[in-house]
Amino acid sequence: MTPNIHYKEREIVGERLELSKGALYWLGPNLTLRDCTVVIGAASRALPLMSGQFIDCTLQAKGELKSLR
Repeated sequence: MTPNIHYKEREIVGERLELSKGALYWLGPNLTLRDCTVVIGAASRALPLMSGQFIDCTLQAKGELKSLR
């Protein structure tokens, strides 16, 4: 079974988030990431972006994110 990880209704400041393979990540609603590093190792189909803000964040993709809007 694929785990669902849901980040919602909070502000995360100065952390490193690793979105790795094998899970489904829900970002939102009402999520704010400020001064964070987000490392994306998951496939784009595992990232249903709902809503949220990335403020002064660094996004690192370990591979090409095909079909991610």
